[in-house]
Amino acid sequence: MKKSKRIPSTYIKKSDGSERKVKTKSMPPQTKKEFNRVIDAVYAKNRIVAHSLHMQSLTGLRYSDVSVLIWSDFYDGKVINKSFDVIQQKVYHMVFTRLTLTGVAKKEADRKAKEKANVTVYINKAIINLLEDIAVLNPNITGQELLFANKHKRSGGTALAIRSVNKILGQVKAELELNYTLGTHSFRKYLALNLLNNNANIAEIRDLLGHNNVKSTDSYLHSFSGNLGNLIDKLNY
Repeated sequence: MKKSKRIPSTYIKKSDGSERKVKTKSMPPQTKKEFNRVIDAVYAKNRIVAHSLHMQSLTGLRYSDVSVLIWSDFYDGKVINKSFDVIQQKVYHMVFTRLTLTGVAKKEADRKAKEKANVTVYINKAIINLLEDIAVLNPNITGQELLFANKHKRSGGTALAIRSVNKILGQVKAELELNYTLGTHSFRKYLALNLLNNNANIAEIRDLLGHNNVKSTDSYLHSFSGNLGNLIDKLNY
């Protein structure tokens, strides 16, 4: 029987005795050296995917949001923006659905969902360097073109599906003999790890990741392996 290419899953028991399947949590590379090994291995398979994952590690965005970034998000003509706002797709749909189910009018639900889902991305030197690398691969990129558009002729100019990206990451995990699961979320978590190691407080990490409250951020950081739990316990809320 053909083996599944999906992220490994496990089962947990519910209060009624039944079992629920959950995905194995992805983890971030624990060091810069390991991060570079992973990105280099992905680059050897697909340069666009490697760049998109690298962008995740610099912005903290989910893959679904990175995959729809356009060139003009970063550049106003030829001038580099200092920052730009992103409406997080996952958060927007969760909030919009919850509000409309409680009877809120769609127009008002849309406004409130966008407000809750908004996160600011700040552009630094590392992001600028990455954009320069992307421009080398795609010198004719236009302002409204997706930054990480799949070049396959049947893609329609969209980004590679997350399932395909996770398939590549599964191959890289096996090749590098990593003892943790790699997923697109590993690179969002890698930014959180770097922020934590650079003495960012939990409120700052919350804002940069686009969480709505520190409880979400606390739970998120506790999902890491190693000694991060001890570091988190020392954070000042």
